[in-house]
Amino acid sequence: MPNVTTTYERWLNRNKSKMDSWLRSTDPGTIRKKREFNQRIESRREMQKNQLDRATKRVMKTKGISKLKARLYIRKQMAKGKKLSSLGRSGG
Repeated sequence: MPNVTTTYERWLNRNKSKMDSWLRSTDPGTIRKKREFNQRIESRREMQKNQLDRATKRVMKTKGISKLKARLYIRKQMAKGKKLSSLGRSGG
């Protein structure tokens, strides 16, 4: 019988990529890499949040405005291309 594929072989070929990706996703090395990647992103988010909070406090202090207005001002300034670290420094 030349070239007759069994049902199992057809199923295997169809699901090979699924099985491969499942094996990769359950591989300890992959899991560790994914966890490290997520932690890096998480810490970056945390840093950005802290930076934004500090800038907001500075702007509130120098301009004497509410937190909401300070955030709005910061958003406008950043749209202009200003850096967070420079906002609210020289008398607003």
